[in-house]
Amino acid sequence: MKTEIKKPDAALVDVANALRDVSIECSIKELEDVIRAGHLLFEDLRAANRCNPLQISALAHRLDRAEEILQRKRRIEAQPKRNV
Repeated sequence: MKTEIKKPDAALVDVANALRDVSIECSIKELEDVIRAGHLLFEDLRAANRCNPLQISALAHRLDRAEEILQRKRRIEAQPKRNV
């Protein structure tokens, strides 16, 4: 009996990589777009039960990290500019 190894969906790989690569240098719009895509994929995966719990957990962790970066970016941009 041979076990078939399934390749991850391209959408999962793309979103997971985009979430991994977010940084404070990204624009707020870029961060919001990646987070929105991540949440949509996360909900689809949970509803369809299409991947293992570790993948879902890793995606959730990356979403949390991206949301923290977005909040930090918003705080930085909300600060008044200092004249030097």
